[in-house]
Amino acid sequence: MKQRTKRTWAACLAALWLVLPAAMQAQVHIGGNTDAVKGALLDLTTPEGANLGLLPLNVYIDYINQIPDVFTNKASINAGDLQGLIVYNINPDLPDGAGLYVWDGAKWNRVFIACTGAPTVGALTAPTVCIDGTLSMAANVISDNGSPVTKYEWKLGGTTIGTSASLSYAVATADNGKALTLSATNSCGTTTTTSVTLTVPDVFTQTNPAAATIGALSTRAITLAAATGGSGAITYNWQQSIDNSTWVNAEGTHNDANYTTPTLKTTMYYRRQATAATCGGTITSASAKITVTANGTTTIGNNTYAIYCYGGMIGCWMIENSKEGTASYTHATYGKYYLQNRANNACVSPWAVPTAQQWGLLAGYIDRGDATNAEKRVWHEGNALAGYYANSILYGAGQGAYWWADNGTCEWYEPVNGKFNNGTPAGTTNYTVRCRMN
Repeated sequence: MKQRTKRTWAACLAALWLVLPAAMQAQVHIGGNTDAVKGALLDLTTPEGANLGLLPLNVYIDYINQIPDVFTNKASINAGDLQGLIVYNINPDLPDGAGLYVWDGAKWNRVFIACTGAPTVGALTAPTVCIDGTLSMAANVISDNGSPVTKYEWKLGGTTIGTSASLSYAVATADNGKALTLSATNSCGTTTTTSVTLTVPDVFTQTNPAAATIGALSTRAITLAAATGGSGAITYNWQQSIDNSTWVNAEGTHNDANYTTPTLKTTMYYRRQATAATCGGTITSASAKITVTANGTTTIGNNTYAIYCYGGMIGCWMIENSKEGTASYTHATYGKYYLQNRANNACVSPWAVPTAQQWGLLAGYIDRGDATNAEKRVWHEGNALAGYYANSILYGAGQGAYWWADNGTCEWYEPVNGKFNNGTPAGTTNYTVRCRMN
């Protein structure tokens, strides 16, 4: 019965709109026996005291700024003539969703009736964005309070940077420290969040290590200030290279801000990498050349010895006679003289009595004339010309040099012609020892 009444009144209303002249000024009362109330052009009264409503036309609105395609004779409709037209939109994908809409002559406007307040918006989280990065955020509308949000506005430092629910903004260094807010508006009002501060870290940088020159078998402490800028935890990694081209992780502890080289025999290059966990990535310093001269010193116990590093397989040699271990005879200038069976205790690891082959490499280098005058002099200067000791007598001191090899043979050096020779000594002969680094 109710459905039939509903249809009857809808039919009557439609018929009324068809038959009444467009310019009619008289009041119309439908559904009652009294005159229309004053001030109303159309007065609808449900019969028998029923409580019913007016059912607007249900229409699928395709676009907010167009008359729907389902309208009859759409091609002949003048959109401006329909200003004030009311329909119920059943398309939920319009920005304001389904509901009652009014045409204003150019676009459809949602009629909001049950609005209880401005939108409730969740607080913003203070963002940190790397330089040249993108600030990406989404509005957290906890409730629209009965009226969909029709406008969003993101502001940074008072300037609008976005007008949709999602924000994507390319930051610059100058944005650091600016206040960020979000405003959301519905038909009942506007809510603006409490501002949060945008952090844009400084450029991630570090200084460069300094070059240095050290003696052979010395170490070098490289001190470098901490990297600055960026954000997140900063970690370090030191690298080394023999040619300033191919790099590997440096020997020893290489993940501190500073680095100390191992004992160096040859020139080496070093550089530091710094990595910022959040902003900055990995940066690499310029390389520092640590030049290692051939000459240097090494200390064993209370004794300090001059050394010379030839490089390659010849290696590093003490250029002073050893004063270590137990010997048959000790001379204030020339050091200690050892029997063959005691010679091996003359050198302390990583130094050792040279092998015959190692002596041969050294002798070949000097005898061929490849050595410089400075490299030759180390074998007949200082305490080199110690001679030898036998039968409690020191022979040839100041005239020639004799040193043990680890196989019981000896090498002797003639300063007059700068040549090495070798041979097998008598069992009671004591020679000096020059140690070589293994």
